[in-house]
Amino acid sequence: MYGKRPLSTLLTATVLGVSGVVLGPVQPFARAVTPVESVDSAPAVVIPGASSFVPVRNGVLSAGEHGYLHFEEGIGNTWRTYGGAAKPVVVDPDATSPYGSYSLGTGSDVVVDYDDEGKVVALKDVVTGETGTVALPAAHDLVGVFGWNVLTRDTTGQNLTLHVLDTRSGVLRDRTVEGTPAERFYRMEIPGSLGDDDGLVLGLNGRTYWVDTTRARATSLPDQVSLSRRDSALTPDRLLYRQGSQLSVYDRADLGRAPLRMPVTDEKDSSILGLVGDDLVIARHDPLNGILGGDAPSLRVEAVPLSGGTPRVLVARSTGRAVGAPDGGLLVDGGPGTADYGVYRVTADADGRARAVRDSAVASRNVVNVVRRLSFQQGRLTSLEGVAADGRKGVYTRSVTATASDLAYGARQDRGRVPTELPEGCQIDQGCPTVQEAGDGRLIYDHEGIPMHRVDEGAQLPGTAVDAGPGGVLGSSGRWTVAIVFGFDGTSQSRVIDTDTGRTVRTLPGLGASLDGTALWVHEPGSGAVIGYDVRSGELLNSVSIPNCTVTSADVVGRWLRWTCMSGGQGVYDLRARTNTPLGIDSSTRTELGDGFLAYFSEGRIKIRELATGTVRDIGAEGVSPETVWTVDPATGTIAWADAQGGIHLVGSGVATSPPRVTDAVVPAAANLRSASWKPRWWVSKPAGSCSLTLKRKSNGAVVRTLSGGPARGVVAPVWDGRDTAGRHVANGAYTWTLTAGPADGQGAALSATGSLSVTGGVPAWRDMAGTTGSAICW
Repeated sequence: MYGKRPLSTLLTATVLGVSGVVLGPVQPFARAVTPVESVDSAPAVVIPGASSFVPVRNGVLSAGEHGYLHFEEGIGNTWRTYGGAAKPVVVDPDATSPYGSYSLGTGSDVVVDYDDEGKVVALKDVVTGETGTVALPAAHDLVGVFGWNVLTRDTTGQNLTLHVLDTRSGVLRDRTVEGTPAERFYRMEIPGSLGDDDGLVLGLNGRTYWVDTTRARATSLPDQVSLSRRDSALTPDRLLYRQGSQLSVYDRADLGRAPLRMPVTDEKDSSILGLVGDDLVIARHDPLNGILGGDAPSLRVEAVPLSGGTPRVLVARSTGRAVGAPDGGLLVDGGPGTADYGVYRVTADADGRARAVRDSAVASRNVVNVVRRLSFQQGRLTSLEGVAADGRKGVYTRSVTATASDLAYGARQDRGRVPTELPEGCQIDQGCPTVQEAGDGRLIYDHEGIPMHRVDEGAQLPGTAVDAGPGGVLGSSGRWTVAIVFGFDGTSQSRVIDTDTGRTVRTLPGLGASLDGTALWVHEPGSGAVIGYDVRSGELLNSVSIPNCTVTSADVVGRWLRWTCMSGGQGVYDLRARTNTPLGIDSSTRTELGDGFLAYFSEGRIKIRELATGTVRDIGAEGVSPETVWTVDPATGTIAWADAQGGIHLVGSGVATSPPRVTDAVVPAAANLRSASWKPRWWVSKPAGSCSLTLKRKSNGAVVRTLSGGPARGVVAPVWDGRDTAGRHVANGAYTWTLTAGPADGQGAALSATGSLSVTGGVPAWRDMAGTTGSAICW
């Protein structure tokens, strides 16, 4: 399919048309041929799914003097000593969260198991083996555990009371925290990253406090400090707070004193992690690493010298979740890539420069790409795939060679990532970008918030912006792209864009439905009319009216026009025989029109109906559903569908394709060989196995040059430098040319086209000619 869309919810579409059909009334409905069901025996092949490695969910939960508590999916919470000095100890195999919590223990080698139902805190020093138990009074709720101190809150009255509990002396000691607000309590904010074994920063009634759990005392800070993880960090001797382009640095020895302030870069997608040595450590979003959010390792950890200078990359990829260590360093997850991941320890060297050294490894898993869209034209198959490694949508192209008995595919070419963040679960017809094969190796894509772009053959996204006028892509064919524009008054128009220049050349009336070669087919809303225009001139080509039908969608391939009625049902109109045939297929059934066949989803299967005979075949697609991504290449008669493992299945239709024909051409009638070579272009309806261009002297019919080329997909683009077979420049005058292109699939007669050419700048002034050497390039 060439980007077909139901017209009632039109987002995009693409199809090409038949020119030169005489206008006339629609003939009565032809009697539908009784279909014969059979299992398809056409050639088939599977393109294996691509995949990428991603780290399992993981995170450092707390850090002490000798090691750290770490979560890793599939293992749970494990205590690891720095440098692997001792065997890891599994603390909680049932843990499921990579996010730290004060209830797990903070800033020491003490780990915690809290029984929420019984309100009992069990503590254990993993290094010494010392244990303790603290039973919370009935009126107390747990805030967190800091070293051996258990911080609770009592809100039974109108005022808040904080308590520090411990049992290291053998009996429960309960100390009331001094310095908390005396007024009625109404709000407490507890950030998850501003605590250590001495206490934590929290918000009480809209003010910020440092709560020292060792001394059971709260100190109000002179400023209202943000408690967000991205703008604040705690070190053993400093509290950091970023507000806009200013960084406030508090001395923990005297938190009531005004902080030191210094300039810092204000970045929306960055986080303050800590201060290590003489470097501020931050995490910045790197778009090349993927989308921002969740567990995606899309940030880059950097050291920014406080004295100024160029930031240094410490860890190339990370989630940016860091935990401070008692030695003033940091622990952060990350690695050079998603397949090589671990926990890094950030410490200061002898010169006060922060450095990162891997302390332990984190497992990665191989995740297959999810195919979200397919575009298939002229034996070029392009897929839009969700890539787990960066969470973005990648575009990939492969060549497909089809004959009546064989299918083969070429290497997978990475065309780049769509330059936007998109929902992971974008659907077949909504939520995902429109990526269209133009048939000559170029891609056209757009999406809400992304202007229309052209990506040249072999190039990567983002490509070149095309006319940024209103409307979304209907389809693209060769040098023409069509966008649909909806007016505020409910009307619609179709903008015809020159793909080479990116400029709109004309606007045609009606709701665009299909682009077939240079024929744009539009629909008249509320009627049964489908009208064809020549996009090159705007000339009316054809008009058909489907009886007793309000057409809601249509697409055209060659002689066949498929229609859908609002009242239900689909059918095909033969533009050559001028007959109309209902197919007995419900209007809600997804269909894709090919060259002489219709592919459709029915009863959990993908089936093919041969339009000339009515014969129906099952293509043998297993595990398909209404959500399955699939499409058709009319030029090769091949169906492509994606499975749950990211594989793309190719199946031949078994229906002979039409002979190749020229659908469009740009053939200069004259060539001045002094200024340039002659570079004609012919767009053809299906891949050619080989092509040749013969040039003859018009006066006597003598052949002066024959240019030969290999396979051509969509366009034949030879280059003639004006030399004859012997390498001499030809004389000025009139010449004729003949283009021959044989079908790559061996079906149908070879294409043949002829014309004339006037040559100037040839003999005797051949030394002034500039151009390339004579060759024929068939792409």
